[in-house]
Amino acid sequence: EHFAPHDRKVLQAFPHTVTHLHGVGLHLLDVLLDIPGLRTVEVNFDREAGQWNKAFMREACRRIQARGKSLLIDSEFSEQEFREFCDALAPAGLAIDYWNPAERK
Repeated sequence: EHFAPHDRKVLQAFPHTVTHLHGVGLHLLDVLLDIPGLRTVEVNFDREAGQWNKAFMREACRRIQARGKSLLIDSEFSEQEFREFCDALAPAGLAIDYWNPAERK
């Protein structure tokens, strides 16, 4: 209610727009998806914060794509999880920046 008018004004000023969310902020997702002009949603899963719920995160990603938005995911993934998300999501407009903690050892 307070920020949305300002967000709309900023988004209308640019041809390519991105908003950044963390997993703990996904309760705002539907409000953000309703803002005209928003083209991309970036989501950081914040697994290190202990908020990891794979099914919930996957469904949030599907909702973003279903609304016609591009999706950028930043997350820690095992190879299996990475494949699961790739299989579950449409490739058009999808970018995944991930790291595998097993490879960092």
